[in-house]
Amino acid sequence: MLLVTTQLAGCVGTAKRATWRHEDPTAMETSVASLVPAGISIDDAIARMEDEGFDCTLTRNGTFREMRHWSDDGPDHDNMDFIRCRRTNSNAGFLMSRIWNVAILLDGHVTEGSVLVSHFVDGP
Repeated sequence: MLLVTTQLAGCVGTAKRATWRHEDPTAMETSVASLVPAGISIDDAIARMEDEGFDCTLTRNGTFREMRHWSDDGPDHDNMDFIRCRRTNSNAGFLMSRIWNVAILLDGHVTEGSVLVSHFVDGP
């Protein structure tokens, strides 16, 4: 009974996330851009993304490779300040997972309102 309750609680928690069911990079980009609008502080942006299940780190003068589909090789965006957020969406034990990488571009200590998205599906 505890296992069923825990699984149901997990489903309810992910259902409330604005970005959880996305499969399209454009939809993810739009959702993230509305979650972390221009002018929001770095700390608040990270907190909002972590509430969505992402692990985030601050990157200064870094590179982000934007991959919109499985056969995409780039482009690389160099010399940027951004919040790098990553999340793996597992298919409830199936062999495939969707891996999201998001870059929230920064203007000093606040977001500039631009988002880059990279994603791919991992599995056999």
